[in-house]
Amino acid sequence: MTIRKNQRKAKTAEAEEVKGGISDVMTLKLRYTKMPFQVEVPNVGTLNYSAASRGYVSHPEAVAWAETQGGVLVSLGRQAYIRNALQGQDNAHYSHHSSTIVLHGIDDSTGVMRPWEPDKEILKLVSAAGYAAHTGNGTNRRYHELTFRLQDKPDEEPTTDPLTLAIRKAWTEGKARQANLSDGKNWETISLADVKDYDKAKALLQEGLPYFVKDLESMRRTSLDIGSLTNTDLQNKGIIDDSIVLVRPAGLGVGDFFNNDVDASVRFNNVRLARAVAVAPKK
Repeated sequence: MTIRKNQRKAKTAEAEEVKGGISDVMTLKLRYTKMPFQVEVPNVGTLNYSAASRGYVSHPEAVAWAETQGGVLVSLGRQAYIRNALQGQDNAHYSHHSSTIVLHGIDDSTGVMRPWEPDKEILKLVSAAGYAAHTGNGTNRRYHELTFRLQDKPDEEPTTDPLTLAIRKAWTEGKARQANLSDGKNWETISLADVKDYDKAKALLQEGLPYFVKDLESMRRTSLDIGSLTNTDLQNKGIIDDSIVLVRPAGLGVGDFFNNDVDASVRFNNVRLARAVAVAPKK
């Protein structure tokens, strides 16, 4: 498939179907706007999405860039739809930021992750706070993790901070989407035959998981690598009970090469490509 771009012309190219397997029902269309591409996704609708950013940027820069394109930073699940549709074009297989934020904490004495897609305004707040923490621009002027208390201290007034309140709500509501953290290594390799039943993959990619698998199969890959914090990492970072959560962004890929990685432990100051997405208005 060849994708042509020209944002100066107000035209629409003919639709071109992506053949094969699960992508038979997906249609890729090119529109000459800041969101020039469309993909039809069953049970989701039409997604408009941008080309990838021209350079590698930090997470808050990716969030801001996506807004200039008329959308929001793409989530991991929607990135999977787009990646499968593009079939490697427009740097689709290189590392990308996502709007998926991963909350790490303790549930029933076990370390868990609860991925979450905040709304646009909360995403801006968490991204900026995370960048300040991870670049040492916060209060202590050195790298530190972005953490939030899940309850107010007895001697404190109830917080009215919108980000803290959003984190607490997301943690409570995210139990149905949680996955247990491992005790061993940060990276795990899961065969594509088994990945549909793997809790971390399901929690991170949700409905996009089969599309990501389809894309990896088109690359002749046989496995998916998933990176995450471990139980030991949480203990070393002071997360030893259920009163505090640690926040990291998630991304697709590692480094600037073709990859089959999903990383749930990215830092907010890491640089990656950005891509914007928006649900198209219903006709």
